[in-house]
Amino acid sequence: MLIVEDEHDIRCLYKAEMEDSFDLFFSENLRQGFEFFSKHWKELDAIVLDGLLDGLTSLELAKFMSRRYEGPMVATSNHKSYIKRLQTEGGCQYAVEDKTKLAAFLRKLLKVD
Repeated sequence: MLIVEDEHDIRCLYKAEMEDSFDLFFSENLRQGFEFFSKHWKELDAIVLDGLLDGLTSLELAKFMSRRYEGPMVATSNHKSYIKRLQTEGGCQYAVEDKTKLAAFLRKLLKVD
């Protein structure tokens, strides 16, 4: 699973909550997300995109990913407008506003105990 998230504390939260259930790959910014995805997109079970990374929206990255990747893409953000754009324009099928609930959502989505 690729998680593109710029906030260190949120990455730590995701790691603590999900590392026992998923193989996690973290990207701290859009460039890292693009580079990792370009090399490993066929290996991913899911992609999680933060709606805002270093002051930039992740919409263009989501558009690029959705052209190749057919698996689940999940948008996360405290800003509903970013989530809406990632879903309507970026190809994200799912959205989780409360980042503390992401792990439970992904376990259910991917049918992992």
